[in-house]
Amino acid sequence: MAKTCWTSCYRAIWILLVVIVLDANAAKAQDLSQEPVLEMQTPEMEEPPLAPAAPVKSFRDQPPALLLSPQDEARLSQLEIKAFGSSYGDNDHALEDRLDHLEREVLGASQIGDPGERLNRLEHRIIGGSGFGGGQPVQSDWMRPIQTMQQLQQVPDAAIAAQQDVMPAVAPPRRRPVPAGPTPSTAIKIDAQTIAGGLVYDTKSSDYLASIMRLDNGNQANVLRAHFTQFPVVVRLPKETPEGWQKTLEATIARWNQYVPVKMALPNEPSDIDCLWVNKLPDRCLAVARLEINQGVQKVRLFLLRPSFYPKQVSERQLAQVFAREIGHGLGLWGKSDSAQDLMFQSDKAQAPARGVISNRDINTLKRVLQSPAPQEGPGGLTLDKPMEWATTY
Repeated sequence: MAKTCWTSCYRAIWILLVVIVLDANAAKAQDLSQEPVLEMQTPEMEEPPLAPAAPVKSFRDQPPALLLSPQDEARLSQLEIKAFGSSYGDNDHALEDRLDHLEREVLGASQIGDPGERLNRLEHRIIGGSGFGGGQPVQSDWMRPIQTMQQLQQVPDAAIAAQQDVMPAVAPPRRRPVPAGPTPSTAIKIDAQTIAGGLVYDTKSSDYLASIMRLDNGNQANVLRAHFTQFPVVVRLPKETPEGWQKTLEATIARWNQYVPVKMALPNEPSDIDCLWVNKLPDRCLAVARLEINQGVQKVRLFLLRPSFYPKQVSERQLAQVFAREIGHGLGLWGKSDSAQDLMFQSDKAQAPARGVISNRDINTLKRVLQSPAPQEGPGGLTLDKPMEWATTY
């Protein structure tokens, strides 16, 4: 009985304590709800300016390596050969370095842009990209061609090596078989005396034979003058010539062919006069005619400055007049005229020929040159110790 009373007392005390604790927590919560809430305000801090970050180099920032197709690489190699005489493709030179080097030498500065367009600009400058039709040459008041027997700066042999004598054969058109005609080696040749006899000497005009170079073979009584003894004279035109320039060269040969037999060389046919494009000649030169004579046999090389390399004040249309003069040299007019009416006129003043066409005096002089003994008619055949050169300048 007593045990039951104590148990009830303990339970009542425990319940009372629980109630007291709960009342105290409720009062505390009520007091907190009545206090004002203070907002924390932090002063605004001014952010310091950010220092510029150092640029971080990435592979994306590096210029990409120059990518050229195999065709464009071949174009680059061909341009190097024409400009320098050799290609750097076999050496350990990067394509970008090769292209930059070529642009600096040819265009004066490295270029930017699409590699194909850069190659196009180089081809336009080196090979020639703007042509013009044939016809009468345009006169100019500053052109001053000269023909003086002087040793000029030698044209690099690389210019010759870049253009081989033998042109690539062209596939013939389809046609019915015809009997074979004479081959180049068996083609009919006419001697110089016969050609000279067919030229009419204009008695109303004179000539300038006294100004044509004479060759000393040790016998003053038998003066030799350089000219070909067999006609037609075969001229090999430069390889890879733009169409416009090609027409001008062909038209010039046709003009001379009206007076003496001159023809263009066939593939694999031996030539008497070789024409080559070059990118650089001595100062103020537009062309150089080189005469070589070995045991009476003469060879003529005409080095023609590409019109795309003419100075700014020189029109590329001057090619017609320049080439006509160089062919005149090759045929035997190794000298100058004293008349402004003649193609081979030279003035001591900076003035152009009045006409720039083949005149009666030019033909009179050529007739007398062809009537003169040729180098191969001297004793043992004449040999020049070194080539002789004449220049056409502006």
